[in-house]
Formats: sequence, C-alpha cells, structure tokens
Amino acid sequence: TIHDENPGLGVSHYIMWRDSMGKEMRKLERHFVEIKKEALKAVCSLNLVAISSEMKHFLETNEILHSFPVSLIHNGIDGDMFYPSEKEVARKKLSLGGDKIIFLFVAYFINEDRKGLSDLLSVLEKLHIENLTLVCIGNFSKKPDTSIDIRCVGLIRDVRILSEYYSAVDYFCMPSYQEAFAQTPMEAMACGTPVVAYPCSGARALINENNGVLCSDFTVDALYRGIKEAMSKQYDREWIRKDLLERFSYDVIAKEYIDLYRKSLL
Repeated sequence: TIHDENPGLGVSHYIMWRDSMGKEMRKLERHFVEIKKEALKAVCSLNLVAISSEMKHFLETNEILHSFPVSLIHNGIDGDMFYPSEKEVARKKLSLGGDKIIFLFVAYFINEDRKGLSDLLSVLEKLHIENLTLVCIGNFSKKPDTSIDIRCVGLIRDVRILSEYYSAVDYFCMPSYQEAFAQTPMEAMACGTPVVAYPCSGARALINENNGVLCSDFTVDALYRGIKEAMSKQYDREWIRKDLLERFSYDVIAKEYIDLYRKSLL
C-alpha cells in the first residue's frame, strides 16, 4: 500500500519537494531513482494499492512502478476510536466559547507550507466573522501572526481528546496543497463535523454536498468561496458520520483488501 510518492521517486516523499530541490540534491534524487529501478527488475510479483485516484494515476504513469498492477483502496476509519460528543459539552470541557463560530485546522506541523494555514488565515481575516475562533492542533515553531482569535494547542495524541475537539467545532478546514489520503477530514466527519478542503488527493472521494465543500481549485479565492458556501448550509452531523462509516469503515476497507488478496493468489 503506497502512502506517499516516495516509492516512485528517489529520496523525495512528494513531487513538490523534489521540484524545489537544488542541483546537488537533484543528482542524488536521480541516483536513487536508478537504484530503485534496478532493484525492482528482480521482482516477479508485486501488487500495488493506491489510496486515492490521484495516487493511482501517479503509480500507473511512474517510471519506476508503471509495470505493476495497481488497485484503488482508500484508507479507512475506526468509528469506535473517533466518536462524536455533544458539542456544548465538548466546548465546555475544552474551554471554548459556547457562542463562538469555531474552525479547526490540524497538521503534524502547522507551519508546514503545503498544509496551507497561511491561506486559511488570509480567508478568515477577510471574512470578518463575529465571534470567530480558529483552533490549530499540531506542533508549531511560532504562533501565526494574525488579527483573528487563534488558539494553538500543540500536538494531541490522545484520540479521545482529538474527538472532543472535532465534535466541539463548527467546521474543519484542510487547505492542503498535497496529501496522500488525509486522515484528518475522515476523523472530523466521524465526529459529525463538515469539512472544507482544497481538491487535494483523497478529498474528492470524501467530500459531497451533504458533508462539506470541495473547493474548486488551490487558491485563496476558492477557499473563501468554499467557506462562505459551507456557512450558508445546514449540515446533519449524524448523517455525516453515518455516510462516512458506510463508505470508509474498517469493515468496508478490510473486505476490499481480502478481495484483492484472493484475486492475487489465483
């Protein structure tokens, strides 16, 4: 199962990282590509699983891996680990204002460029929403400089506390420029929270008109329109969770893997 682009690249994990390399690193990148191509000549049977349609296209057209069969099986979600709490109760427990409109942003490093926090801040500043709070979960080197109310709570590994944050907020935002198949939107939806996201890998499979908004492109203007659209709609949080689990629960995804194993062993 391929979780990022590294198997089809040299030392990079994403094409955008490779494309930003200097001359010497590009030489090293190319050297490792050739090592991988040579090593795979000895492989007689290899079935690849792509976790998104974008990743599937990458593997099928990649110079290292294009000769191997590729199946599309999305990531799954454990609905028993990520479970909704009553919003008001969760807000009180987390010391979040009961009358606030709260957005949530989650990344391992919130300052990482490809995660798009700067785009989200730009949009939220422009919207001038009364009683707005942005909660950011993840490591950070420096608290972002912004005019809006922002709470940076650091990295949270406790799934129970994460679920409370997902349940407490009104919208989850993922303005990422590149993902393999982001787990955080699924975690938010498992807690009944609508998602606004850039059309990065996996987001197209996750988002529909009843659980959030998929932005038209990777621009601040598209994100602005996406958040405005989400705020104009009413979402059924119970339906969001139910729909997600019907499509992405571990039971569903496990069956797809079992079918692939049986087919591969024929």
